[in-house]
Amino acid sequence: MSKKQKRTLGQELLEGLNDALAFERGEKVLKTNTVELPVAIKKVSKATVSKVRKEVLRASQPVFAQYLNVSDSTIRSWEQGQKEPCGSAALLVQLFRTYPAIMTALRHFKVEPDKADKLAKQLLQPE
Repeated sequence: MSKKQKRTLGQELLEGLNDALAFERGEKVLKTNTVELPVAIKKVSKATVSKVRKEVLRASQPVFAQYLNVSDSTIRSWEQGQKEPCGSAALLVQLFRTYPAIMTALRHFKVEPDKADKLAKQLLQPE
């Protein structure tokens, strides 16, 4: 098939299935990547959420909610112990607690996507 000719979804699915069958028969070696996963995200207590918001970031609940892309009521429920942050929100709270310079830098910079990795590496370098 020439490079200029577009393939349909059906053609791509058939090719993928044929590759899977060839792999099962030992006729094909598939590309693999080893990825080191980060440590498990720890639970974040209501005290930690409140401390990070008030002492580290010095932010109101609405402003903190914007940082985490959640609602104001979500922040209130975390701080009252009704719910716990999970996933990316828990990770961000931990990052803000451990590396407060991240938030300070993000307040002052408008980071373009192609420069975000470089900025993150600079901010996370040990002091």
